[in-house]
Amino acid sequence: MENDSELMTTASMKQLSQLSTYIASSEKEIGYSVDFTKPYIEIRSAFLQRSLHPLSQAVQLSEKHQGISYEKGSSEFLKYTECYTKMLESEYKFAEQIMGNEQRRAAAIKGSIIPATIEYIAAGKQLNAVAKRLNYTETTFVFDIIEKYDRECMLYLEDLAQIVPLNDIQDMVNSFKLTVLRNFYEFMEDIRGRKEVNPQINLSSDGTVHEMTSNVSFFFFFFGICSVT
Repeated sequence: MENDSELMTTASMKQLSQLSTYIASSEKEIGYSVDFTKPYIEIRSAFLQRSLHPLSQAVQLSEKHQGISYEKGSSEFLKYTECYTKMLESEYKFAEQIMGNEQRRAAAIKGSIIPATIEYIAAGKQLNAVAKRLNYTETTFVFDIIEKYDRECMLYLEDLAQIVPLNDIQDMVNSFKLTVLRNFYEFMEDIRGRKEVNPQINLSSDGTVHEMTSNVSFFFFFFGICSVT
């Protein structure tokens, strides 16, 4: 993304902007306007999807998000989310520079981000499906994802949603939040002691920390980190 941004600030960017301005104003000279929205979408959508695809693969292959050994901030999906948001921001600025017509610009942005957005949402849904199959002590990466979105991405995406629809992204984030609610329910059930699971918890005679005590400490420790950072 950085290389692309640098490329578009060179003489080529000026030429594209000048060409776009000329085409947009050519209606008076040639009698009709030229709409290059379709080729713009075809070229940019392929480029954006190709640029972000390695991040999608990294999320699928990574095992960092699983287990109680997960370290805060290590989920590959966090990097994916950050790069995806920056991609949207860069694409909007790029389209704004070379397309003067607001309606065509909105259509171009919408079309260019669709493939990359579909792949991003698919990766998020797949990760959430993984979280649903794990014990609550192994799903702390979900807190990271929600925190990342709420603190760094939500405001910008909400503003951009006024131009292009991004409802599917919010639905994906909401599904992560539902997983967290489910985790809280399971956590509280374990605290209260489910009869069918823990009919009686006896104190260890050798001083070993009970698994439930360990889970409580870990869960609140990680939740506390997410709350204050």
